[in-house]
Amino acid sequence: MRKFLLALVLISSLEANAMSKDGRTFLTMGGYGLVGGTVLGLAQYPFTHNTKNIFVGTSIGLYLGLALGAFYVLNDYDAPKPEPYSLNDGEGMQATPTRASGPYSLQAPLVQAETAVLRF
Repeated sequence: MRKFLLALVLISSLEANAMSKDGRTFLTMGGYGLVGGTVLGLAQYPFTHNTKNIFVGTSIGLYLGLALGAFYVLNDYDAPKPEPYSLNDGEGMQATPTRASGPYSLQAPLVQAETAVLRF
């Protein structure tokens, strides 16, 4: 017991470093999968009275959570969006609003904005 407490004190005294957003996402999704699988395993216990289902559910949930976390990390959803304004032949900035695609999209531009350019 004393060795366990000593190990706990040594581990808690280590310097904490910041984790990248990708690593945090990966571990968070793994944790959610772990908890979800444990809950599903516990939900089966009253019907089967077999504790193995709890551990199997935890394991499967962990693997699915880690797989989902890897999917989110590998598919970068925080990619920079293209700039909504573009230069048109030195005449100034013109707004180019993005439009929704689909059967309910508008055919005309939503906003038509032009700015004057002063040349010296």
